[in-house]
Amino acid sequence: MGRLLKRACAWLLAAAIALSCAGALAEFSPRYEKLMNGEGVTLTLSAQLKQMSKMKKTSLETLNDWLEGLVVTMSLGGDTEAAVRLNGDDVFWVRVQRESGYNLTSFGPDGGAYMTAPDKADALELLSGDSVSLPDWSQAPGAYVQMATKLYDMLSSHVTPTAAKQTTTIKNAAKAASNELYTFTGDDLTEFWPRVLDVVYPALEELLSGQPGLCAQIEETLDDLTFSGECKFKRFLDKEGRDMGLQFTGNAELGEEKRKVTLFYGFTPDKGGYISFSAPAVKGKNNLKITCGVQLTGKNGVNTVTLEGTYTRTLDKKTVSGSLNATLKNVIKEGDEAWSGKVTLSRTADKVKSTWTLTPALTFTDEGLTGEIALIKKQGGNTVAQATITAALTPYHALNIPPAASAKDLRGLSDERAQSAVALENLPLIETLAELMGSLSAADRDALLHDLRTDAWMNGPVAPALESAAEEAADLEADE
Repeated sequence: MGRLLKRACAWLLAAAIALSCAGALAEFSPRYEKLMNGEGVTLTLSAQLKQMSKMKKTSLETLNDWLEGLVVTMSLGGDTEAAVRLNGDDVFWVRVQRESGYNLTSFGPDGGAYMTAPDKADALELLSGDSVSLPDWSQAPGAYVQMATKLYDMLSSHVTPTAAKQTTTIKNAAKAASNELYTFTGDDLTEFWPRVLDVVYPALEELLSGQPGLCAQIEETLDDLTFSGECKFKRFLDKEGRDMGLQFTGNAELGEEKRKVTLFYGFTPDKGGYISFSAPAVKGKNNLKITCGVQLTGKNGVNTVTLEGTYTRTLDKKTVSGSLNATLKNVIKEGDEAWSGKVTLSRTADKVKSTWTLTPALTFTDEGLTGEIALIKKQGGNTVAQATITAALTPYHALNIPPAASAKDLRGLSDERAQSAVALENLPLIETLAELMGSLSAADRDALLHDLRTDAWMNGPVAPALESAAEEAADLEADE
């Protein structure tokens, strides 16, 4: 597979992992489930640093002075808003409204507004270079079950399945009592694949309705897949004959890259499940492998969810790997909930291992989920950072979106021209940082800049000058 296919597979598996975890979290916490079934949520974050490797005491104090008044919020619901506030004043906010014919993105407090096509990146994604909205993973646990009947009806219209009363063990889930096996030749599946996608795409587009750019990339990749060898879909059914998972095996090809693909998934509500995906190259050592397991237990008013995940990618003799191990406990008493536990994330690249450990202490009441999360980062066995994050997850409130008539229409422009049009919307953040730096003495400013320098900062790509961005925006105005 090419680079895009590897990214698409990673996105798809991340989605599948998240759907299991999101479903588990809803069952883990009644209050969370109620909150997520509302109109949306607002996440509020602030932080204080306890330690930064190689940073002097004066620089750490300066950063904490700034962080003391810094609050970041994101609201996800009918519309989306991200905002940065410093000492109670709006530094930057952006709001995204999605309509049938356009996406409207408004920047503030003194920014512009932009219209983009609904199947393209919105202006915030153009500015950040990536999607910032989140799929509604709480809907995903039922997505496979809802899609399964149509999918297997479609498959059985082309091949006759083989049914077997065969027990299959699925980690963390109930055992599958039977299965149905659908076998294709590679050529047959390649020819039949568009009909399979006709069933898959509606569910995918609903799940990624807030991420049209990502959805389009995944669909573009799936459209170009071809298959070879023997390809098999195995449908797992529980003892009542209900869908609970699947397994796919076969060779998939995109361009000149051919992989042996295996996807295995099974999930039981109120119990747990497991998913794994592997795509080793048919020739060579390139590989992509992801696994995730989620388990739910409950006893004496204490619900526990345990997550385990791994990620390994080998490409051109370079390997990047990661892992997730998490245990969350929820003590439910008189309707309120107290969350605790430990989450450990690790990543190894260029033989250097980085580990992040998060320890939450959160309380769920009628107002929402609030509390603190302790964060520690280690690299090569040494502690390089410690921080305390204050978080609040509360119900969503409707946003005030300016009318579309005030917006610049970027529909029909190339991505490069559209990105140039919104480039200056970062200016309030840059100006605020400049003002904060300017408020320091020369000695403190020099010390802070020295402590903040990293190899990635010093050797990273050069950002375009603001004058160039302004010229691009002016050219766009002239064109309009």
